[in-house]
Amino acid sequence: MELLQWGETNKETVYEMNTVVLKILDNNPSETSEFFNLGETYADVSYRIFKHLDANKANKNMPLRYNTNAAGIMSLAMKVLLTDGQFEKAREIFGFCEENKDLLPGQLNDEVLVTLIEEVVDKEKVQTGLEIVEYLISINSSRARDCGLKLATLKLSKDVTQTLNKMFAQDQKWKNI
Repeated sequence: MELLQWGETNKETVYEMNTVVLKILDNNPSETSEFFNLGETYADVSYRIFKHLDANKANKNMPLRYNTNAAGIMSLAMKVLLTDGQFEKAREIFGFCEENKDLLPGQLNDEVLVTLIEEVVDKEKVQTGLEIVEYLISINSSRARDCGLKLATLKLSKDVTQTLNKMFAQDQKWKNI
């Protein structure tokens, strides 16, 4: 599709096609495929779709601000990347979303953020974990507290502990750590 320049279709249709491709990858995980070694290809396709979105975020025909498919595309791309062991690329997409959250119509999927926080805890990437928890709070996600508690299972510095406690200061169910 890239080589054919998307058949010279409009940007909205390109993003709709990208969404369909990612849904196909998500619904047919590489590890359950009858074919071998698809994980790397799935990850490559997902990452390329994200990079296309990133490269065109300021496109005058469909800027990020008006791209209603963007949050879904990034959620699906992150999910496929995490499924296929590409944590750093998924983290890069999250960083892009964090940087552009004021422009992004919609928000990332809670489930993919929970999966990302699990990887963050596994890899002990505390700063990324704080950013995810803060993002979840900013979108009023019901999963924010659970992710904060999951992050709190790591050995945290006093500053990080205080930051987490401040983030949840208004949450009556949060017990200071």
